[in-house]
Amino acid sequence: MSKSTRCQARVDEYWQGCGFLSPVQNDKRCKAGEVQTAPGPSHQLGQKKENAMTSRSKKMVGYTIEMPCPCGHIYVTVNFKENGGVGEILSKLGKSGGCASAIVNGLARVASYALREGMDVQYLEKAVIGISCHRNPAWDNGEMVTSCLDAIGRAVREAKSLHEEYHVQTHEVGQAANLLASSAA
Repeated sequence: MSKSTRCQARVDEYWQGCGFLSPVQNDKRCKAGEVQTAPGPSHQLGQKKENAMTSRSKKMVGYTIEMPCPCGHIYVTVNFKENGGVGEILSKLGKSGGCASAIVNGLARVASYALREGMDVQYLEKAVIGISCHRNPAWDNGEMVTSCLDAIGRAVREAKSLHEEYHVQTHEVGQAANLLASSAA
């Protein structure tokens, strides 16, 4: 079996979902018709998982943050699930169209899909805060915002802070109401 035939067999197997391919070819030669594979995840590539995508919650509470960025202003909406975790991120660059707008919207979509599947939002923050672009930075309350992606990370962090603050205040008001009700009884 020639090298090109062996490689084609590996590609065919990949697309058929027969096994998870090792990115590094083993030095050992395959027997005719045999393809080397590495152990794969519990669901093999090419095979559809039972619940391929967790559905979006019907109701979410969120915050929209306007953040300056090198391209102008970006509006980031962070929606929270009932359990308090971030469930969805939406973004809109102040100017319509263009490559930057497409990148900002694409990041928000991919992040929302990952959040639905259980990713912790701190990984998104860590990944995008600090990314810079070729434009001059913008300033937000004394902090330098170095790119549109940096602005999204900062807006998510600010929305989480607002959400936690709101829940602490709501919890304190609830406790005070319970104390008043128990002392009146």
